[in-house]
Formats: sequence, structure tokens, C-alpha cells
Amino acid sequence: KAPRSKTSVRLHRRRSLQRLLDELALQRARAPGEAVGIPRMIACGWPGERILPDAGTERVYTAVATLRKLGLRRLLLQRDDGYLLDPAVAFVRSSSSA
Repeated sequence: KAPRSKTSVRLHRRRSLQRLLDELALQRARAPGEAVGIPRMIACGWPGERILPDAGTERVYTAVATLRKLGLRRLLLQRDDGYLLDPAVAFVRSSSSA
């Protein structure tokens, strides 16, 4: 759920976005404030796919833009070395059956 939102962001049909957000959440739990690099995001979002580096980077940029449009703009931060979930924003992971 986005900060200050009453509705949840539904990603059950958007597996790549779901995997990226899961990886960002895991990274936040492991090392708050440290970004997930683009190569790692490509590997998590599209596992097993052979993607040219530039195409993979574009996929990540598009996925992050989509997550921001879905209401997660305040939660997603960009750093020189990748993306992370803002450690200053309250974040709770929950799973539901899709």
C-alpha cells in the first residue's frame, strides 16, 4: 500500500513488478539505505531471460516509472548505484494469495 493511500497496489498480474518490489523489500530488510543495482534488478525482474544490457536498463526504468505511477513515488528512491525503498517511510510487507 502506498503511503497515505487507502488502497493496495495490486501486482498479482504484473510478476516482473512484483519481483522487483520483493527484491527492494528484501534489500531494505538486509541493509536499509543500500540500493539494489540495475544488473540485480534485471536478474530479479526477468529471471532466466537473455536481455541486452541497454534493453534491461530500459526495462528497469519503465518498471520503476510504473511503480511510481501506481502510487509508490514517495517510497522509491534512485541512487547512482540503483534503487531502494526509502528507509524513512514506514513499510510493511504482507502477502496474499493471488
